[in-house]
Amino acid sequence: MHRYAKLAVAPTALALLLSACGGQEPAPQPTTPAAAPSGDTDVKADVKIVSCDANAWTQDAAIEVTNSDSAPWKYVVGLTIKDSSGTTSEARFVKNRVEPGQVIKESIPGDTPLKGEVTCAVSEAKRLPPQ
Repeated sequence: MHRYAKLAVAPTALALLLSACGGQEPAPQPTTPAAAPSGDTDVKADVKIVSCDANAWTQDAAIEVTNSDSAPWKYVVGLTIKDSSGTTSEARFVKNRVEPGQVIKESIPGDTPLKGEVTCAVSEAKRLPPQ
């Protein structure tokens, strides 16, 4: 074989090899969203309002927080407290580490004086990495 012919065969063979390896298209990515991490489930289901009462100065809301997940989490819970006139007060609960299955009972005060009967609702509930 002529020496120039050998040089022409090598690049052609290399080109064929590379095109055979790289000719496949990547597999399509699934269109369904990935499963949500366990910390992103409906955390409000883990919060139960036990009582909600007004006193002379503020409100007392008693809650139970149950970690229904299999991992420990930091819980942040916000309550909105309303009186019959629609005036609102806020109450906040933070616990840095709640173990799986653990139940935390806490009484938390509102931040604004309200008069008369009050109602409480969970306005925010989050799980964050424990500290």
